[in-house]
Amino acid sequence: MTFGHAGGDDALRRVAALLKQPLRRTSDVVARIGGEEFVVLLPSTSAHGALLVGERIRADVEAAGIVNPAVPLGKVTVSIGISIVRDSTDTSALDLFAIADHALYQAKAEGRNRVVLETELRPALVPDEAIAPFADAVLGADLQLRFKRGMTFPRRP
Repeated sequence: MTFGHAGGDDALRRVAALLKQPLRRTSDVVARIGGEEFVVLLPSTSAHGALLVGERIRADVEAAGIVNPAVPLGKVTVSIGISIVRDSTDTSALDLFAIADHALYQAKAEGRNRVVLETELRPALVPDEAIAPFADAVLGADLQLRFKRGMTFPRRP
């Protein structure tokens, strides 16, 4: 990064603060899962609501104008992948991360600085070993969130 570790850390702190702004409920959670990747958990939120929050985050980060001369727009932007759980009995936490990760890569492939919603797990989207460290980062933080239909992110030992 052009500004070194201190500049990168400052940019990440500013982005994290922007991620928190549209969250209104105590059950909504933002967590850094590694590097420059974050997860935002919005329990009991519709696809429409998640898209609104995602777009607000995207627009807020772009409008903040955090300088990064190494990227085409010259400022930090975010690509956001959203996954929605419709039937929690058939969807694990790893599935949820895999779906969101696929949507994130789709957002990046479509030109970045956008929000993409993915609602289903497709076979072999992303190997579990690629998603597991991110799921462990969030689940290991003692988060236990219950979704409307009883989906639970259990604590890992």
